[in-house]
Parts: sequence; C-alpha cells; structure tokens
Amino acid sequence: MKRLILPLLLLMLLAPAAHGEVYTYDETEPVMNGVELRRIRRFFGDSWLNVVCVKADLSAEHVGLDLLKNGADKLTTIDGLVKTREGVLAAVNADFFDATHPETAQGFSLGIEIKDGELLQSQIDENMAAAFYDGDSLSLGYMSMNISVSAPNGESCAVKHLNKHVDYYGEPVMYTSEWNGGLSPAAGGEVAEIVVADGVVTEFRRGLPPVEIPENGYVIAVNEGVSMFFANNFSVGDRIELNISATPDISNVETAFGGGTLLLKDGKKTPHTHVAAGRSNRSCVGSNADGTVVYLIAVDGRQRLSRGATQDELADIALELGCVNAMNLDGGGSTRMMASPFWSDSPEVVNSPTENRRVINAVSVVTDAAVGPAVGVRLRSSEKTVALGDSMVIEARCYDASGLPAAQEGEIVWNLSGVDGKVENGVFTPYTAGTAQITAGCGGEMSAPLTVTVIGSYAGISVPESISLAVGESYTPVPEVCSADGSYAAVRNLGLLSPSLEGEAARLEGGVITAVGEGYSVLRLSLNGATASMLITVGSPASPPPFVEENISLDPAQGSIEGDSFGVFAWTGEPDTLMDTFLYREGLLGISSSSSYGFLGAYRSDLLPAGLRTPIAADSYSAIDKGFALVISLPASGRLSGGEWTSMANALAKTQAKNVIVLTKTAPNGQSDADTAVFYDYFDFIAKTKNVFIVQTGARNASSRRGNLRFVTLADSSLGEGIVPAAENACLLRFTMSGEECRFQFERLFDFGSGY
Repeated sequence: MKRLILPLLLLMLLAPAAHGEVYTYDETEPVMNGVELRRIRRFFGDSWLNVVCVKADLSAEHVGLDLLKNGADKLTTIDGLVKTREGVLAAVNADFFDATHPETAQGFSLGIEIKDGELLQSQIDENMAAAFYDGDSLSLGYMSMNISVSAPNGESCAVKHLNKHVDYYGEPVMYTSEWNGGLSPAAGGEVAEIVVADGVVTEFRRGLPPVEIPENGYVIAVNEGVSMFFANNFSVGDRIELNISATPDISNVETAFGGGTLLLKDGKKTPHTHVAAGRSNRSCVGSNADGTVVYLIAVDGRQRLSRGATQDELADIALELGCVNAMNLDGGGSTRMMASPFWSDSPEVVNSPTENRRVINAVSVVTDAAVGPAVGVRLRSSEKTVALGDSMVIEARCYDASGLPAAQEGEIVWNLSGVDGKVENGVFTPYTAGTAQITAGCGGEMSAPLTVTVIGSYAGISVPESISLAVGESYTPVPEVCSADGSYAAVRNLGLLSPSLEGEAARLEGGVITAVGEGYSVLRLSLNGATASMLITVGSPASPPPFVEENISLDPAQGSIEGDSFGVFAWTGEPDTLMDTFLYREGLLGISSSSSYGFLGAYRSDLLPAGLRTPIAADSYSAIDKGFALVISLPASGRLSGGEWTSMANALAKTQAKNVIVLTKTAPNGQSDADTAVFYDYFDFIAKTKNVFIVQTGARNASSRRGNLRFVTLADSSLGEGIVPAAENACLLRFTMSGEECRFQFERLFDFGSGY
C-alpha cells in the first residue's frame, strides 16, 4: 500500500509549486477530549506561512464557548483576558474595537456582545458579521437590532446604540452598569441624561458629573439641541417601556460577539462587507455545517517567519481546515492565540504574534470539567531512534477521563516488547536491536505504543569535519550513527564509538573535549567497520593541519554497476602553479568520459583542452535533466531564491529520472534554521520515490545516510600542500546508474597503493 500511496503524495506535494507552495508541515496535538491544536507551516521558497487552529467539538462532554472581556470595557491583552476565567483551553482575539481613551485603555467593541446570556452591547454596523452560541452550537451571520423606548402617552423613540461611545448624541444612546465601570458618560453641553431604575424615570441630569448607572436600570443620553422627545414625553416618576428585538432571535443566545465580514457561508466564499486590505496577521472563527464543531484560527504575518494572508486567502485556509461557515476577526497586531496543549502546564501563546496588543474581547474554548483521577498515560519523546548501547529519555504524563492532564498516583508501569531492554524512570536502554514498542500505565489502560527503532548494525558515523577551539574551551561531541536502511540516531555515550584522540592540543575525558594548547588534535571514532574523524584546531597554529584520512561508510550504495555514469570533481582553489594546473586538468579529464559530469569549485575552461564538455558547475542554480538523472546545481552560497525553489520543485515534478544528484560547494542553507531544515526535509520526501544524493566539497571523502537521503562529501583536490600530498588528495566521485539503481564510489586520480 505504501508504494502506491507515496507517488500520489509526491504529486500532491509538488503540484502546487506553480503557485509558489513548496513544502508543508502539519502537526496536531491533543488539548482534551474533543479539542485539538493543529499547527501548519508552509514554505513558499522565499517566505513562510504559519497557521494555528484550535478545533473544538462542542458536542463533547464539558466543552463549550465563552466570551472573555474586562468587565469595565478596558482594553486588555489576551494573556490578561485568559486569566479572567477558569477552564480556558484556548482563546483568540475576537472583535474589532474603538479605543476611545487609549491613555486609560478604555474602548468598546464594534459588534454585539452577549455574555452569560446578558446583552452587553449592540452592534454599531449591520455590515459587520456576528457569531452566536446557544450552548450547543455556533452560528455565524449578519444581524439587525432595534432598540426603542415608549412613553405612557404611547409615543416612542428609537435608541441608536447600547453601550457605545459616541461624540454626538443627536440620537439617543443607552448605557447600562456594564459600561465604563458603571458610570454614565456625562458628555456635558446640551446632552441630557435620563436615569431609569426598575422601569421608572428617576432623574433628568443636565450639566452634572457622571452618575452611577443603576444595576437594575440604565441611563439614556441625548442631545436636547436635536431631540426633546424625553423632555416632552416624560417626567420623573413616569414608567418607561424598553423594547429590544433582533434578527436573528437572540433570546436563547448564551454568547455572542462581532467580527468583520463573513468569509464562508454554506461552504462557499461570500462577498466581503468589510475589507481589511493586504496580507497581514489574521484571526478567524469558523464552524462545520451544523455549528457543533468550532475552529479558532490564527495566521501569522508581517514577519520573515510568516508572510500573512489576505481576506480571500484566509477564506481558503478556513475552507481547507474544515470550516463550512467562517467569519473574519480583528487581525494585524491584535492576532494572538493562546492554548493549553496537553503537554503544557498552563495556557501559552501558540502562534507568533507581532505584538501583545490590548484588545476588547476574545472568543475562548472552555471546559467546566474538574480534573479527576488518572485513567491513562500518554508518551512522547523527541527521539524516535536509539543506538544499541546508548539510551534515550521518554516523557510520560497521566490524563483523566476528560483527557485533561492529571496528577500521577503511584508508579508508572512500563511495558517493553520487540527488543530486550529496560525502561526505568522514563529512560529506555535497549539490549538488542530491532523495533521496540513501549507502553505505560497509570491507574487504567496501557498507553498507545511509542515506537522506537534500535540501531544495531552501523553503515556510517557522522561528525563535524572540523571544529576550532580557544585554549581552555570545551566541546561535547554528539555524533550520529546510521544504518543501511537510513535510520539514524544521536550517540551520547561516546564510549560506544571507541573514541581516540591524537595530538597534544586537546584532551578527551568523560566524552568532553577540552583544548589545552595551541595546535591540532584529531578525534577518531569507529564502530563495526565504519569510521569517522574530526580535526580539532586550537588557537591559530602556524603549521599546516595534519592529513586526516577519509571517513569509511558501509553504505550498500557504494560501488559500481553497468550503466550511465556521472562524475564529480572538486577544486575550490585557484590552479596557479604548474602542479595545480596538471592536477586540475587530470581531474576533469578523468571524468570527462562519463555520460555527464559536475564540478565543485571555480571552473576554469581556459586551462582545459579544446572540445572538453563543460561540466555542470555548482556555482549558480540549474536543474538539468539528463534522462538517467536530474542534476541540480546550487548557487555558490548554497542558498536558493524563491523563484529557484519553485523552478526546482517543478523540475522534480516533471522528471522521469529515478536519480537526483544535488551539487553544492557549501552545505545547503537558508536565511534561517527553518529554511535550512526544510531543504533536507523536502529532499527526504523526494527520496521516498527517487535516489537522492547531496554532494558537497570538504576536506576529505565521507558519506552518510539520514532517513532516505544520502550525503556524499568529496575531498577538495586543491587542498593538498606539496606535490606528493596534492597528488594523494586528488580524487574523483563517480556515480553509475541503471534504471532505479544507483551506486557511487571514490576514485583516486593517482594510485599510490593506499587501498583506493
């Protein structure tokens, strides 16, 4: 089944390259039963897009929605809003708002607010969408609201807003005790305030300071230079009738909040009634068709880490995540999401906001579940492989019947199958190689198994070619070992690799290298026939470094077969002596008989015989399909531009070649660690269906395998000092290919009887 699915996945991955998307990371982790956190990172070659989504099943037991806000209409950070309520599982900023008094963090939402079934604010504009939660499901749409008051004589008057700040009271505005800490606006001038308690007018106030708004009443403010309705139709002691109606009906709504435009309605994009232009940070709320599943979405923007999205792109993202209906929320600097993933001890910021802006409110996924006794255990580890003779740490955490983290009661019981070994206090030490299945129990059923590969046969050891230290400085090497099938593991027990240190510049004690004097030392590692060496330079020694032999890999792909061939020669220096020129010419002539060949260094065609084919040089980007292999040359920097990424992805999607050779003078890299990592992850995915070799130049020959990828380092033939060392160092790399088979081998230009 895997062999049939992987080519399909490859096509799915590469097909969007024409639109710029190159690679996607997608991870999901639990929060509690019915609630999960999903993180999506998309790479476009020249930019990233980060999307974080909390998906909550409102039909799950103990899961609901709530509106978070400061009771005095104070603008508050999301972090602060989360602290106003117990049981918050996740929250994201919600409505657009007006900061009426920034100096005092005073403001109000532009949309409706209902909390715990109580209407707190009306919407300011019917073109702004709203979300309504009735305790079972969420609905999204546009609304209209009518507020009016009636006098004893039957006359009535419309009220413009509920609990909104305005500068001009030409139309009446109503305020309840939820407004401004319970104090009326006292606008002054011709603005009168009518105080109502228990449905009775208790006072007319003109030119007076703010009054405390009755908890069982309200205050109506109106400019009497525009409207004398209240003065003409009411006296103190008169009853006043308040009428509020809304479409849709809000009588059974527990929670409501406003937003911008609807993005999706019934699975289709909608016309935008409110536009926030350009690519930016975005926040969004969405639901499935019946509103029982809610999605809180945050898209990062305005940063190298994530380019942001337009409103239309946000609609596409919401649709892809599973939303049938969706509404845009306030974005930009307001976008901030917090959540409590299972492995966290408290709510934490889970996106990458550009600021911690104060906002007016937030929509939250909440639970009323009290943490109960542990019924099970979840396991995780940052490592999935371990070398035989080494050990690794496994993290265990208990959970209760609701899926919430629970206190551990008693000891965790561990179970190991598939290999011999032990697990004690979360440390796994294998005694035999194979595939280990580790489970654990604490007060209930055993956990889902954690699968760990124990590497027992070694095809190669990877360690840095060289390091530089100052006298007194220390370094702890963490080599990696790999097996023939590409499994690899970090080795922290350096004694497993029979380490030896030659030279007086450094000493090795307890797996730690310490520089003790200026000069050179060489760390040598070996295991089951595989070897690796690392040159240690301490200070700035005047003498040249010692010759360090090549690393030996037991990779089954090393060798040769009959078929097409591709040769590689490395020369990064300038051939400015007769000996250099001789070696330079011999190197390229030695591989010119190949079906095609590549060059790592500064190519000098003027030093070569006329008619010699120009090699594919790792100096500028190219993707050349030779039929038997797709040869990709990286720029001298090892870094691809966005357009080059797209071109490369499209070339890989189109080629029929089963072999891919990437030539690079320096290790592939990007503008960030994430850019660099995606290069290797991307090609590791390609290598599931093709033979992929990353070839770069170095001080000595080496090869290793990591996952599906093979890395080959070709010794730089220009590094040898003196005639004999230079000739000894001169080496070629030759690939031979036939169909889906590919082999590689190192070939010394001159045979000195050293075993090449």
